[in-house]
Amino acid sequence: MIMKSMIILLSCIYTMQAEDFISKLEYGQMLYKNTREVSCVPCHGDRGEGKEITSYRSVKGSIVTIDGPNIQNSTLKQLSESLAKGKGIMPKYYFTEKEIEILHSYLLNINDTH
Repeated sequence: MIMKSMIILLSCIYTMQAEDFISKLEYGQMLYKNTREVSCVPCHGDRGEGKEITSYRSVKGSIVTIDGPNIQNSTLKQLSESLAKGKGIMPKYYFTEKEIEILHSYLLNINDTH
């Protein structure tokens, strides 16, 4: 019984300390640059500035460009809705509310708009 209590106590202490293992900014960067094996960077750029994804020639001969939008100034609500529903060619992501807040904070911090 004492051993089981010690294991639970040590697990709780480790969990409390583990929260400081990575900062929120580092976690936001991780979410942005490697979102569950899919990065935001190819479509939204290194800092959320938007980026050309691809272009192609249509059957009528015109050049069609598909761009990832600038998300640097997205509100928390806009970011949350886009991630939850997907938008255009963007897939739906299954982030927690806390992860979305951290991702939003990361975008604000790397662009000094806070």
